[in-house]
Amino acid sequence: MRALTIPAYDESSPLTLTELPTPHPAPGEVRVRVEAAGVNPVDPFIRSGGFAAVSTQQSPQVVAGWELAGVVDALGAGVTGWPVGTAVVALIDWVGAPGGTHAEQVVLPANLLAARPDAVAPAVAATVPLNALTARQAVAELHPRAGATVVVTGAAGAVGTFAIQFAVGTGARVVAIAGSEDEQTVRRLGAEIFVARSDDPVAAVRAVLPDGVDGIVDAALLGESIIDLVRPGGTFVGLTPSSIPSPRPEVTTVSLDVHGDGRTLATVMDAIARGELAVREVETYPAAEGASAYARLAKSGRRTGLSLLF
Repeated sequence: MRALTIPAYDESSPLTLTELPTPHPAPGEVRVRVEAAGVNPVDPFIRSGGFAAVSTQQSPQVVAGWELAGVVDALGAGVTGWPVGTAVVALIDWVGAPGGTHAEQVVLPANLLAARPDAVAPAVAATVPLNALTARQAVAELHPRAGATVVVTGAAGAVGTFAIQFAVGTGARVVAIAGSEDEQTVRRLGAEIFVARSDDPVAAVRAVLPDGVDGIVDAALLGESIIDLVRPGGTFVGLTPSSIPSPRPEVTTVSLDVHGDGRTLATVMDAIARGELAVREVETYPAAEGASAYARLAKSGRRTGLSLLF
């Protein structure tokens, strides 16, 4: 099979389409023939060696990628409910996986799979699992109640757009922090209050909500500069360990460790298919042009998902 390999952990390491042995599923696993695989900022982080110390993958044949859309093409012993030929999507735990999703064939535990509805194209579906499950799990950590006030930073980004929608779905009032050009976008997603991104986000939000808020999903990794908005009894959810602020009295801080969850992902995919959950447009690249997809991540102004096609 072909895979987009990283020959050495280095941010400038070339990305090479390489022929690798075809993996075979163990008991409880399935093999998926990948049609599309999402490309996310975590992938250049992998390339630079960010997970090298804890990964089971080592150079010269590291394969990045956390999410995929494809078709089941082999079953391990004991797997039922996923006939060969079933269209699926999934999020893997890259750190513990034998290979990433930027490959023609990927083996993963069956419980990570969700069916892909016909109404959601593979290239679009492949950009959903990581960002949607991150947002869903982050909002769940807030335990929001109806009427609670929740801030979403980076609200127009990949995680932020899902977080707005999931928080609104709980009955919370959402305060979206994003660039001024994105106000109408985040309002269409359900944000009640818009605050333009600034150097002093606490002051900007308090100008509208002097008493602060009940929770924050910090998709923009603002960390220390935003946590003082949270009222006593509230919760701050950060998406990377490095962005978690120092503790505050009576404020819960959570460093989210996103995990694959086929059952929840299935509900997300169904909501997308029904038009109840908005997704971003997608730019696609042939797998052989993976370097161009990685380069696109670094360009400003991107409002799309990125998929590699195999």
